[in-house]
Amino acid sequence: MDKDYESARTLLSSVLMDIKKREQPKNVVDKWTCLDAVVMLDLAQVERQQGNVEKSQQWAETGLQETKKWKRVGACDNCQAHLLSHLAHLSESQDNVKEALGYYSLAIKHFQDTGTGNMEQMDTASRQLKQRLLESTK
Repeated sequence: MDKDYESARTLLSSVLMDIKKREQPKNVVDKWTCLDAVVMLDLAQVERQQGNVEKSQQWAETGLQETKKWKRVGACDNCQAHLLSHLAHLSESQDNVKEALGYYSLAIKHFQDTGTGNMEQMDTASRQLKQRLLESTK
């Protein structure tokens, strides 16, 4: 499906519908836990590649809320790290500096709390954005 974003969107949407139909046992962590959030991250990435920033942000924020339902679950923690990174980069690409810095801060805190994500990359991106902001106000 190289660059066939419409097919990817259709496939991922179908997978997400099937996941949502499945009943998740209350407070039971299994291989399905946070799979919906992973698919939402994929949809967010497809939408971003298509230039649909608003849809990308909506998918990422919805996925982020799903990951927050499960504390200390590796798959959810990892997905949350990717979603925060995606939202930070998306905000930065739209020149929404304050929002981007907020997401970078959340990603760094998430790493400190869970050990998931790439703290060095988020810290570097955050510092570079702060530097650009400082230089633009001179």
